[in-house]
Amino acid sequence: GRLEEKLLQISKPKLLIIDELGYLPLEPAAAHLFFQLVSRR
Repeated sequence: GRLEEKLLQISKPKLLIIDELGYLPLEPAAAHLFFQLVSRR
């Protein structure tokens, strides 16, 4: 439940700035969460 709440919370702003994402490799689970966030926006 908390994950869904957090995704909703960070999906609401009109502008979401994602900086320095490509400097470190993402684990598969983190990449999946990032994709969920981007697809919601």
